Amino acid sequence: MKWDGYMKQSENRVKGTIHIPNLSEEHLPEDVDVDVATETETDEGYIVKEFVRLQGAKDIRKQLAAYVTGLKHEYSKGLILPTKDGEMVAAEILLQKETKTAANKTSFNVKKEESTTKKLADTKTRITLSEEFKCTADDLYAALVQPEQVRAWTQSPAIVDAQKGGNFSMFSGNVEGKFLELRPGSQIIQNWRFKDWPEGLMSTVQMDIRQKEDVTVLEVVHTCVPEDQYEKTREGWQKYYFQSIKARMGYGSLL
Repeated sequence: MKWDGYMKQSENRVKGTIHIPNLSEEHLPEDVDVDVATETETDEGYIVKEFVRLQGAKDIRKQLAAYVTGLKHEYSKGLILPTKDGEMVAAEILLQKETKTAANKTSFNVKKEESTTKKLADTKTRITLSEEFKCTADDLYAALVQPEQVRAWTQSPAIVDAQKGGNFSMFSGNVEGKFLELRPGSQIIQNWRFKDWPEGLMSTVQMDIRQKEDVTVLEVVHTCVPEDQYEKTREGWQKYYFQSIKARMGYGSLL
């Protein structure tokens, strides 16, 4: 399905799509994946997309819960043709019990998601950084996505599955997340979090790689960072990403 929206005090509309890959009666609403993508590749676009992912997914799951419950009722009406009253009553009780259980679980998870969404909205901050490296755009991209190179400049265990939807874990598991978009030599977009952040709290990192005549510029936009983690996260990019890549990959020297 498609979605569009805009930021307050902005006339620029942001468009994107929502994909639900695992909708079935075997999944409870809170277990259904809601994948949100944007067609507007700007900072504003990714901020709106994150809002849709956090707030819109909650509303979608509520609607799906009602939809699946309605289907089950319609399906049961067509299949349950009892020969005596006892069988009909037993079938109805079973369906009602299942619906009530699912509704209770959905209610609990909706409240949990509302709390998480409010917390994110209250604490959301944005980090914008730009750094020059003495290497080609392809070399810098490789340093950020190839497991052996990541282990080289982090000097620690790392797992990097550099494909859309692939997970990564760096700095001995202290930084983890998922790849959302990959454009070789030019862009990396990730869900990103420190391991010690509260469960469910996730930020978004967009790395744009731009090659110039004698340097390659890495522009980082890190959104939805908890306010109390702002300084730690910003310093981490400077010290553990930028400085480490330059020192250990030799990208602080002339080409």
